[in-house]
Amino acid sequence: MFSWSGTKCLNKYSNQCDQYSIEKINFNSVNISNNNNNNNNNNNNNNNNNNNNNNNNNNNNNNNNKNQRQQINQLIVNEKSPLSKIKHFFLNQQSNDIIVYGNIIVKRINRNSIVNNLNVIRVYKQLPLGNKIEITDKYYTFNNTNFSCNNIKLSNVRKPCYQLISTLVNYNSFNYLISKIIYPYQENVGKYFDTNWLNYKSVVQDGSKLIALGTINNNNEIIVSNAYINIPDPIENCIPPQKSKECDSLSIDTNSRDFNRCLTNSSCTPIVSNNGGTTIIYPICPKGYYLTFFTGHNGGKLEFNCDANFLTDNY
Repeated sequence: MFSWSGTKCLNKYSNQCDQYSIEKINFNSVNISNNNNNNNNNNNNNNNNNNNNNNNNNNNNNNNNKNQRQQINQLIVNEKSPLSKIKHFFLNQQSNDIIVYGNIIVKRINRNSIVNNLNVIRVYKQLPLGNKIEITDKYYTFNNTNFSCNNIKLSNVRKPCYQLISTLVNYNSFNYLISKIIYPYQENVGKYFDTNWLNYKSVVQDGSKLIALGTINNNNEIIVSNAYINIPDPIENCIPPQKSKECDSLSIDTNSRDFNRCLTNSSCTPIVSNNGGTTIIYPICPKGYYLTFFTGHNGGKLEFNCDANFLTDNY
């Protein structure tokens, strides 16, 4: 199975599409790099064959460009799965902002004709307000190394602690130790962006992990330009928090928000005196995000978040 991007509907009619074009993630960068290395070795071994090698380079690159794109007749989605809720992303203009993970099924129509269908297993959607994509960016997933930085003995020069492993999408053998993930959303979206949720989605092991597009710098940090969230998010509906015992007149029922953006930990919280009351100012989220709020444990004050428009409104 592979992850694919650049989903384009080639032949749309009414509310359906009977032909798509998709592109295998990281295919071009990895294979062309390997071909160039091989060709460079050939050039060093035999300078007289430069012209032939250049021709081979062009042929290989052309073949790569052809092979990385697949024509698909149908995207197959299990109607009983949560993915059935987000099929509309395959049809509208947002289809260019999604990544599809699945396997191609070859179906024979007759003796001389076959079609390719893509069995969709997971879908990822790009968070709004990322940064400009750099030419060096590649797609990665992340895992914890479970290595404790406390075990590092400090010397005159502090060494980085590699707590994360980044894996090149579609190439599980390409793994890199990294010390830090740097996302653009706290700066681009503002203080109400839920960084705890994004960090959790970076390394979660329940199948809802995100895909990051970024570049690893010389400090072994990955500078992410865009993150793609596994949707729908959360995969399963939130369980409504069980209300605490009836609160008295001096307290209020409050909650916290967990890593799946679900409300939890209901309790009665004493109301903080506000000396006659204050006006609640509701923040405005930037384009591509909507405002959510709940009564938090901090004296019953409202807590705000800006969530991406395509994320499920959980409360």
